[in-house]
Amino acid sequence: MKRFLAMLMIVVGGIILLWGGYYLMSGAALVQIPFTEQRIAPMYAGLAGLTAFTLGLIGYRE
Repeated sequence: MKRFLAMLMIVVGGIILLWGGYYLMSGAALVQIPFTEQRIAPMYAGLAGLTAFTLGLIGYRE
């Protein structure tokens, strides 16, 4: 179960990292979070994705 959650974090974190990185490199000032009305800076989305991806890698290794 722990490995499944870690793999899920790797996949979701990678998707968020790519999503935030794409908008960061395109020069967008704000991005809208899907299915919500909130807007955030793309750098924060990329950092959240990187964090989830890294923690998923650590959890998968253990």
